[in-house]
Amino acid sequence: MNNLIKDEQLLKTCKLGQGVECCKYICCSGMGFTCEKHTLFGRLIDKKTDMIAKGDNCGGLKDE
Repeated sequence: MNNLIKDEQLLKTCKLGQGVECCKYICCSGMGFTCEKHTLFGRLIDKKTDMIAKGDNCGGLKDE
């Protein structure tokens, strides 16, 4: 699974736990935190407007 986010990236780039600046594409799976930016779920997230996390902090990780 290539879209697993490394711990260091979660804090520095994704800004996990930092309110509005936190990336809106972070999801939690049984394997850890994943980036859903380039997935079907990511497109659904784009349609949401009532989320606290609103960040779009990088180009995203792709699950290839």
